[in-house]
Amino acid sequence: MSLLAASLVVLAPTAATAAPLPESDTYVRDAVLNPTLITTSSAPMELTYTYGASDQKSSVVSFDIASPLVYSEASIKLEAANMKPGTLQITLEGRAFNTDTDGDTWDGSVYHVSYETIAEAGAHEYPSTLYFETSRFRHDSRLSDLPVKIMNDGELTDTKLVNVKEPSTAPTVINTSVDNGKYDSTRAEYDAATSAETRLDTSFNKKMGIGTIDLTNPELNIVRTSINGAVMSDHDGPTGVNFDATLPALNTVYNSATPTGGMADTPSGLIFAAQKLDLTQPGFPNIPGVNVVSAQFTEVGGAYGDPLGDHEVRISKDPATQRTHIEYHVNSLPRDEKLFLVYYQNVETIPTPTGDYPEFVGNAAVTWDQQTADAPNKIGTWQTPYAIAAAAVNTVKSVDKTAIHPGDSLSYTFDINATKDSASFWIADNVDARVPLQADTATSTNSKCVPSVDAAENLLRVDCDALAVGESAKITVGVDTTGTHDGDKIDNTYYLGTDLGYLKGNDVSTVVTESVTPPPVDPTDPTVDPSNGPQPTDPTNGTTSDNANQPEAALATTGADLLPLGIAAATALLLGGGLLLFRRLTVTHKQ
Repeated sequence: MSLLAASLVVLAPTAATAAPLPESDTYVRDAVLNPTLITTSSAPMELTYTYGASDQKSSVVSFDIASPLVYSEASIKLEAANMKPGTLQITLEGRAFNTDTDGDTWDGSVYHVSYETIAEAGAHEYPSTLYFETSRFRHDSRLSDLPVKIMNDGELTDTKLVNVKEPSTAPTVINTSVDNGKYDSTRAEYDAATSAETRLDTSFNKKMGIGTIDLTNPELNIVRTSINGAVMSDHDGPTGVNFDATLPALNTVYNSATPTGGMADTPSGLIFAAQKLDLTQPGFPNIPGVNVVSAQFTEVGGAYGDPLGDHEVRISKDPATQRTHIEYHVNSLPRDEKLFLVYYQNVETIPTPTGDYPEFVGNAAVTWDQQTADAPNKIGTWQTPYAIAAAAVNTVKSVDKTAIHPGDSLSYTFDINATKDSASFWIADNVDARVPLQADTATSTNSKCVPSVDAAENLLRVDCDALAVGESAKITVGVDTTGTHDGDKIDNTYYLGTDLGYLKGNDVSTVVTESVTPPPVDPTDPTVDPSNGPQPTDPTNGTTSDNANQPEAALATTGADLLPLGIAAATALLLGGGLLLFRRLTVTHKQ
């Protein structure tokens, strides 16, 4: 192996070496569940534990979670480095908990979660975490000793008990919530969302409006909004109701083939449902059951902000912000009714992080004839994807020139290599507006990786689907540099989106210098020695022929540290003085 090849080998992180307990070749121990007292209608749960195994030993780890503690199967996530790919199974044994009809009674149904571990050489321990989210308990719910059972090869190793005491809260005019996993109030993401409220001049439902967002599966990105007729008007139902939902920047509405709950939807996938309220009770509690009213709404065209008729809805884009909006109008809303709009959102790219996190912030607002000046009528959602340390793919981004003159050719290249089977992901590259992408130059060497260009956003997106281990692709796209000027520096990075979260890619840079045309030389003038004059520009790289640059390959693979100094120096020598920037982001998908 050459020194260069050796320098590019990055060792994967290994589990801590440990001696298993004497009585077993494998074990699950040190289980901790947080929280064990539920005081909100939708609470994130974390079960941490340690799995240990002797040399070449494996087992099946499983959990039984009481159904009221699981909002949906999609909320169950597992981080276990030793999980055998394809073995994670989630099964509902019984029926899902219904917060409206089951009240404070649990019928014994459970979600059974299981996976098989990998037999590896040596004795090891693996810290692992099981995530899930509780049901959206009704106000004043009371449930006691709901079990979470932990098993290894079918043998019970521990049981944790959870109690639910959900206090009543006052109803609000408008509400929004996200179906993705929630961030516990002790996490930094929760603090980031809270601090964003003042900066963004909006508010969030702390129980249900702050959470994660899935970058590859829009079926999980469900947003629920509601307006409450009982709170909007003291006597008769509100009239002249106008609603406007704003999606996070560059997100779009996704049309699900299997709408949530099997509810009928509009042609673009919007779901409308009416929930009756008991006006005789404090807090106007829900009356069990919803009536799907999607068929009462008609989708129409037109520009954002144009007037709408009764039960008309429009999906449009605000040209000033390029953000997608969902607007609807109803002439009147019964006072004993809560009207829901449910929709899915597709993530097109990742916004530049604000502080430590990229923020996907949406909001919903409503106006009506009886609205008072002090009535709260707007609320938002705050989401961010998990920042992961590894994915099932390595990506390398390079730029072909580090220095150009205005008008020179310039191109970016992504080298992609899958490290696990069935790797699906996307790359989003928001290129500097000074160098517009040339869509007709985008090429791919693998049909499973498809590049596309959004000219309005100067965004390159590459969607890759089901790559096999070792399968590769090379994506190349050119940009137009005629609009650049002397002294410009074109910095560029990208994001990798996976089902687990996101990774920020490497940076590449190109400096623009003014093109200088040498003065004409009279070949008949004996006083001028052409060999001492300015040298012509080499058209292949935009540099003078006596100081030609090698094309830069600013390499980054999607998480490891920079190469050690000694290896980097040796690498530079091997490249004959060329510049190699290298950053590796190695990653492992959850199965």
